[in-house]
Amino acid sequence: MKRILLLSATFLLTGCSKPAQTDVTMTRQPVFMKGAATPFELQLKNGTDAATGYAVKADFTMARMDHGHIEVTLNEASPGTYAGEVALPMGGEWDVAVKADKGGKTFEKTLTIKVNDGG
Repeated sequence: MKRILLLSATFLLTGCSKPAQTDVTMTRQPVFMKGAATPFELQLKNGTDAATGYAVKADFTMARMDHGHIEVTLNEASPGTYAGEVALPMGGEWDVAVKADKGGKTFEKTLTIKVNDGG
């Protein structure tokens, strides 16, 4: 009887757990350099594991001004770390809409960052 209760409890606990949720953080922010592209990096994770094999794009728009949008395709530099370069027209507050696709499943998240003057 104890064995049946233990197996039932184990099944309920594992059956009710949520799948790992994908999250994104910016680990290296771009800076404003007039007329030059600067590097930036994003890290994608599924729970605590690196999220690998995604096709990742970042769409930059200025938070409080209309400078259009700048879309960048990132490359996977290391497991779960995606890198790209962007030439921004000025520093300030930028919204970065990140879109990651893998096997037809899409993850989207918007980050707001402060871009500093790099020189």
